[in-house]
Amino acid sequence: VELGAEAHERWGLPQYLTALCASHHDANVPNHSSQAELHLVRVVSGLLAMRARPQPLERISELMQSIQALGLTPVQTRALDGELRRSVQRMRATLS
Repeated sequence: VELGAEAHERWGLPQYLTALCASHHDANVPNHSSQAELHLVRVVSGLLAMRARPQPLERISELMQSIQALGLTPVQTRALDGELRRSVQRMRATLS
């Protein structure tokens, strides 16, 4: 997380992106609409990480907290995971 935040700063990315990067592994994020983007980052990051390898319980707890904060149903979460999988496949094809 620290390396990602530092890279954001060096690349001159907007501060709100750096803040998302720096805090997306926080143990608890407030369940408030002002934190929706952070919860979305945590869900996408968590789903991608779970596809790559088994995750520790703390990481799964982050994912579940954010799924609940966003009010995603299991069907919506599966649909998002499927779309992420398709996006990764398209990106790999584009970059290869």
